[in-house]
Amino acid sequence: MTERAPYRFHFAWPSALIEGRLLRRYHRFLADVEVDGEVVTAHCVNSGRMEGLVVKGARVWLTKNKPGKKLEYTWQMIELDGLKIGANTSLPNPIVQAMIRAQSATDAPSDAITPWFSKAKSAQYEVAYGAHSRVDAVLHEDDGVMNMLEVKNVHLVYPDGGAYFPDSVSERATKHMRELTALAKEGERATVLFVIQREDAKFLRPSDVHDPEFAAAARAAGAAGVRFLAIVLRATDEGLVFEREVAVDLSPYDTTDAQAWMQALKSTTGWERPKRAASDEASDEPDEEPATKKAAKKVAKNVAKKAPAKKAAKKAAVKSVVKKAANKTVAKKSVAKKAAKKTASGR
Repeated sequence: MTERAPYRFHFAWPSALIEGRLLRRYHRFLADVEVDGEVVTAHCVNSGRMEGLVVKGARVWLTKNKPGKKLEYTWQMIELDGLKIGANTSLPNPIVQAMIRAQSATDAPSDAITPWFSKAKSAQYEVAYGAHSRVDAVLHEDDGVMNMLEVKNVHLVYPDGGAYFPDSVSERATKHMRELTALAKEGERATVLFVIQREDAKFLRPSDVHDPEFAAAARAAGAAGVRFLAIVLRATDEGLVFEREVAVDLSPYDTTDAQAWMQALKSTTGWERPKRAASDEASDEPDEEPATKKAAKKVAKNVAKKAPAKKAAKKAAVKSVVKKAANKTVAKKSVAKKAAKKTASGR
């Protein structure tokens, strides 16, 4: 009887990979890539800064999108110093869903992926709760308790082997931590799962350098009973392969080294923005204008449109007032004239 090969979870790319060279990333969600001597534009499914990953000339891999999409290609993976890294931040949720299904399969060993996945007897995804909240998954575990699961993508790893999340300020992620903290304080079970799309991570930390508010919220969540887990995936030409779990370190740390590493990667971070005035050069605002600015511009535009009409109306109103006043003056003069005639005749 032959021994069974060790089970290894594998998440395949949506279609065959197409190799190219990265030329630039711009407007946040677009990337120009040279493929067989031709420049194509791919969807960059990553709203963050992609710290250290925007390396011009680096080998990248795209997949071809289904008909009907605005762009023909999606950027999936990049190679830096021989290490392949997943670049698509929309994948962690479907990856975790596939892991849960694989773990519950009848032919999968109980410890096939991670022991805690085996506790989930069933799951629901993208579940709304509270007034304005949504959780990535609700796991119905074997003890009858529901586990609220929040999934986060990670692709930044520093020379100390630490994966750091986030790589820029994330108000949304901070909000999630606070919501899970509230649930944990009410006695609910809650978990944060970090999916690291590169195999060189040894542990994970909340980034005090990029978003101290998130780091503080994560530590508060941990203190309230929220569970933190992190898994490492290896990016390959066929897909993403589960490698191992790594520890999540929520303890405070000296940020001196992390600050230096962040500065060292500044030239290969972010995206090209439209040219702005010299006074705006230091600004790190995204291309998309904040809602308040958009609203202000809209109001200004409407005011500008209505200004001529308002001016004309005001002018007409003034004319009307002047005309009425003139009419009153004429009327008064007429009355005075009649009175004078009566007086003269009475004499």
